[in-house]
Parts: sequence; structure tokens; C-alpha cells
Amino acid sequence: WSYDLLSAEEKLVLHRLSVFAGGWTLELAEEVCSFGAVERWQVLDLLSGLADKSLVAFEQRSSQTRYRLLETVRQYARDRLLESGESKEVRDRHSGSFVALAEEAEPNLRTARQADWISRLEEEHENLRTAMEWLLHEKNAQGCLRMCAALLFWWQRGYLVEGRAWCVKSLALPAEPELAGLRSRTLCVAGYMAWMQGEY
Repeated sequence: WSYDLLSAEEKLVLHRLSVFAGGWTLELAEEVCSFGAVERWQVLDLLSGLADKSLVAFEQRSSQTRYRLLETVRQYARDRLLESGESKEVRDRHSGSFVALAEEAEPNLRTARQADWISRLEEEHENLRTAMEWLLHEKNAQGCLRMCAALLFWWQRGYLVEGRAWCVKSLALPAEPELAGLRSRTLCVAGYMAWMQGEY
């Protein structure tokens, strides 16, 4: 009933938001949802409209607002996304955004901003997992290897088993010769985590 009251643009954004796991920021929503009939500048207003209709929940964390869908709403919206034929494009955009986030985080995890970035990656953990699952499903070796090469300094803080498993799965994908550098970095990440686990 609530869904039927939405505008066409609100429906599009709601469908697309269903790819997020564990919530999202406005910046990420703009990256993932703004294409086709939805412009980047519209996303905030559309999010606000969905929140007013109680389809999107939000909470203020320090200086940032974080949004999320209740799981039942997310499942309904995901079904509509699959029906729309946009699922692959939206999931590609989602995974691309989180590869970029991981690469942005990597140098910052070794600076005075480390605590802020660790907190941010913790908030996005489920999205990072969802992105990796999609990249593996699509056999996107470049995306997988970029993510693995970037996340060592976060995984070593308590996610060694998970991080090493992602590396092993990523290294098993067929890779073009131009990805040799990324494969080398990922082998180093996997080897370092094996060493930290005592598997010499």
C-alpha cells in the first residue's frame, strides 16, 4: 500500500537502495542511485521523501546521517529491483563504490585518521561483504583483487580468517596478464595473513 503511493522516482530509488546491506550514507546513495531517470541532486530529496513515508529509517551519528531499510522493506524493494531489469547495473555501481572506498581507506589506515577510518569500515562491513560476493559472482577479478589488496590493514585487526578467505577466492579467478601486479599484492596480503595465523 505504501509502495503504491510513491512517485516513479521514489520507487526507482527505493529499488536501488535495496542493494545496500547494513545501511548507507547520502554520498554512497548518490553514487549508486543517480543514473537514468534519477539525477544526483534529486537523491537527498527522494531519500527524505522515503523517510517521511517511513520506508527509510535514519539516525544522526556525530556529523553524519546514516540511512537504512528495515529488512522486510529491503526484501520487497529487492524483488522490485529484480523485476525492473536494473539489478546488475545497480549492483555493479554498489560494488564499484566499495572498491573505491576500500582504496581510499588504505593509506588513511596508516595515518592519524586511522581511528575514523576503522570506524567507517566497521559501519560498512556488510556492504563490503556484499560487494565482494557480487564481484566474485561476476568473476570480476580486477575488482576482487583491488579490494583484497586494499584491506589488509583493516582485516588484520580481527578479520584474518575472513580476509584470507576472500583473497583465496579472488586469486582462484581467471585473471588477465595486466592484473599481475594486483595478483602479486593479493598474494602478499594472503601470505601475510597466513603468517599471522601461524601457518608458515
